[in-house]
Amino acid sequence: MKQLHYYFKWILVALWLLSTPLFAFQELPANPSVHIGKLDNGFTYYLKENATPENHIEFRLVVKAGSILEDDDQQGLAHFTEHMLFNGTKNFEKNELVDFLQKMGLKVGADLNAYTSFDETVYNLPIPTDKSENLDKALTVLSDWAHQATFAHEEIDKERGVIMEEWRTTLGADNRMLKQILPVTLAGSRYPKRLPIGKPEVIQNFEYEVLKRFYRDWYRPDLMGLIAVGDFNTTDMNQRIKESFGKIKPPENPRERVYYSIPDFKGTKVAIASDKEATDNLISVLFIMADTLSPASKKITFKNFKEYLIHELHTIMMQQRLDELTGTDAPFRYSSGGREQTYLGINKYFYNLSVVVKDGQFEQGLKAAMAACEQVRRFGFTPGELAQAMTYYRHAHESDLKERNKIESGVIADKCANHFLNGGWIPDPSQLLPLLDQALSSIKLDEINALDYWGSSDNRVIEVNARTADVAKIPARQVLIDILDNIRNDESIKPYEEVEIADSLMSSMPKPGSIIEEFTDEKTGIVSMTLSNGAKVYLKPTDFKNDELIMKAFSFGGTSLYNPDEEMTTRYTGQIINHMGTGPFSEIELEKFMIGKTAYVEAEISLYQENMSGFSNVKDLE
Repeated sequence: MKQLHYYFKWILVALWLLSTPLFAFQELPANPSVHIGKLDNGFTYYLKENATPENHIEFRLVVKAGSILEDDDQQGLAHFTEHMLFNGTKNFEKNELVDFLQKMGLKVGADLNAYTSFDETVYNLPIPTDKSENLDKALTVLSDWAHQATFAHEEIDKERGVIMEEWRTTLGADNRMLKQILPVTLAGSRYPKRLPIGKPEVIQNFEYEVLKRFYRDWYRPDLMGLIAVGDFNTTDMNQRIKESFGKIKPPENPRERVYYSIPDFKGTKVAIASDKEATDNLISVLFIMADTLSPASKKITFKNFKEYLIHELHTIMMQQRLDELTGTDAPFRYSSGGREQTYLGINKYFYNLSVVVKDGQFEQGLKAAMAACEQVRRFGFTPGELAQAMTYYRHAHESDLKERNKIESGVIADKCANHFLNGGWIPDPSQLLPLLDQALSSIKLDEINALDYWGSSDNRVIEVNARTADVAKIPARQVLIDILDNIRNDESIKPYEEVEIADSLMSSMPKPGSIIEEFTDEKTGIVSMTLSNGAKVYLKPTDFKNDELIMKAFSFGGTSLYNPDEEMTTRYTGQIINHMGTGPFSEIELEKFMIGKTAYVEAEISLYQENMSGFSNVKDLE
């Protein structure tokens, strides 16, 4: 009853706030279940009690520093620093740290891991709390990482080889092409000069003090945040964090933490990369623009929350249009379009239109995708498309609300880490849904149709990733640019026509059978049934999720019963079935019909069985 009163109170508060026009300019309410604190030394921490899974805490140590901050003699050392924190700290010498964590039941890589990017470094530490001493030792590990790494010289020299081996794993086709693309796409910015993997000549030869300098400069309390989500008491954890991290001393003369961005440029850049090991031919067009929604530069108000939703709905509808074009006659196997904010720095984003073309049809694939964009720009989306997109978006968040007390701690911890790095809002699902309903009801189709991601002829990049065998089929750079420039003069582009789809999955239901035998195992709770057609059914109630049912069905047989010359047909039959649609629906029509519903089924033929599997919520089980 207390919990129901708590959620009801917040819904009432949200609805009251939304009844006044001033709310559009007020900051959205904070999540009351997430405690955000800041110590006197500048260290930030997030605490959130969560019982899924039980006896478990997810920690994240987040550092607002990555490879972009490296000096010229440090290229690759942000990533090297990340490695060294597992190789010795004040309280855990050399391999003692990894040994201790493994004894706790953690697996390196699967559970215990970290990553270094351009602008941040994040350490993941999930721990079981079935033993009381685990929490104390985990906080000691995190505190050591934050300010007491030892950087033993012999350990540094050992790690050079490990890093170089990791560097060699980046020499695959995708990374080789990325290194050809990024210097063009990010020209004029600091980013292509500071790839996180670094330079081999620096990794193999840097002086010990150069690595320690990076750690001293950037691992400091004002740039660090600790996330703790899991099975603990907030008051107790709050005190523990103050004791463990409040003693970290900030530097007397801290270096300025500069945030970089890609500069504006005139015209269109074209970056072409190829590799003999590439498996696809891909064209991506990046339409780069200022990010008016950047959470780092403003408070998150209802007004810009609504603006964010307008962009989200546009992306959903645009992707639906592109999916409808994918088929036998299309010059591409797949196409996507939407807002992204990767590698461009602060206050920039790009609309990314990507096309995986068939048989080297670069020109045709790009034209088809750009024509879909121009169709939207010229004629807009339809009311029916908007209604479907809103239903899809709301349904996803409605499901989150139903499962709010079953959300895994790791998911919440990642959201808090993202909030620390990028700002924004981390609402409770019970707060979000009424705000979402209010925002969606106020959005007009004209507001979405007014968006024009593709209008400017400046700040565009065309990226082509090709198989070496298809390089000769790539059009000249100017031809690619002309496709973008001339699409507005294409008179063959007509308004979009919505296709009416059936309103039920089956025109008539099958004749029901009967249960001829039923048995309940009192120990396991499993109900066993035999149906009149001979099928066996087993039911097992669980409480892992509040609103989810999982199904698996199988019969014995499989590809082993077929001749060798039929192997490929039988192996891929399941995949083909999953793309065929069902009954009166094509695959795309079926996707549209299922918007707002939670139900999915797929088929497969394995070596010894025919299988079906799926899931649904309670409402959509039938």
